[in-house]
Amino acid sequence: MKTLKTNFDLVLDNPLSVLRFCLALIMGSGTANKLKTVSSIDLYTHEALAKTWIVSLFPDGMFFYVQEMYFPFLVLIIISALGAAIGLLGRFNLFILAVSSFILEGFVEGLGNFDHNYSLPSQILLILAMVPGSMRISVDSLLFKKFSVFNSDRKIHTSGWGINLVLTLVVVTYFTAGISKIRYGGADWLDGSTLTFYLQNHDSRYPAGSRQLLIANASESQTTHFKDNYGFQAHTYGNFQRSAFNEKIADWLVSKPAVVSFFALMTIIIEVCGFVVFFNSKWRNAYLITVILMHTSIGILMGLFFTKYRLICFLLIDWKLIFSTVRQKYGTMIGISND
Repeated sequence: MKTLKTNFDLVLDNPLSVLRFCLALIMGSGTANKLKTVSSIDLYTHEALAKTWIVSLFPDGMFFYVQEMYFPFLVLIIISALGAAIGLLGRFNLFILAVSSFILEGFVEGLGNFDHNYSLPSQILLILAMVPGSMRISVDSLLFKKFSVFNSDRKIHTSGWGINLVLTLVVVTYFTAGISKIRYGGADWLDGSTLTFYLQNHDSRYPAGSRQLLIANASESQTTHFKDNYGFQAHTYGNFQRSAFNEKIADWLVSKPAVVSFFALMTIIIEVCGFVVFFNSKWRNAYLITVILMHTSIGILMGLFFTKYRLICFLLIDWKLIFSTVRQKYGTMIGISND
């Protein structure tokens, strides 16, 4: 029992190591799927790949090289994901996995498919490759302790700036999303009209209901068209919710404009107030739980669950504080000692 408690406390004391393990496996699978997508596209039938900032860092032939070297790249992604997860050459493999996700997502965006579900996790992978604390529970750490010439009993202190840097990235991601809604949506967002549009699931009215709606202006000159003949200007989120019960919930919300407007306003408030995570652990936990609930409700209503974002927020919760509080208040009742 004492060993179990020690291992449990080790996990609670090292959230970045747990985050590294989970995120490496999930992003490894996702990056491999991105590679499959890139390799399945016959670019010779299309115009040139759009130059996103990631794509512009590499030669024009890089896309074709990735397609031709599909299997070696797949092996590289698998090895880097597994190595990053267990922490064998952990920082190196985290870096390789992060760069691979950057490149492949850049290619996919260059083809016009924007999926920011990968943007935050891939950046966190890069941070985990550099900050202290991400390798405390790892094969590398075990090997270092076994073969180190230093005193293996010396207590290792982990700096808190590593987890603060990850939290900063999370906060900035949501803050910019909130500011973007205000900047480009303005009153149309705050009055709930945009959210109402998404909840009404307009894209399901069309034969290709699993696709997003594209907004175009065919009167635009040919030179302004974006790789098409439709004068592409913008696109909507896809509403992938197909549950009849959940659709009834969405219809009820749409019938209550004041409720929709309230949720639209709360979304802005949640996104721009992320700095509260730095007040103390209680505020941090409250904010992260709120974000998880926000994404869960969006998932129920629109089928966009943002699983990676919710996992990141879940693992960044100060679970040590939560379990310490449980031990203090209910330890005797449920037979858990505080020692």
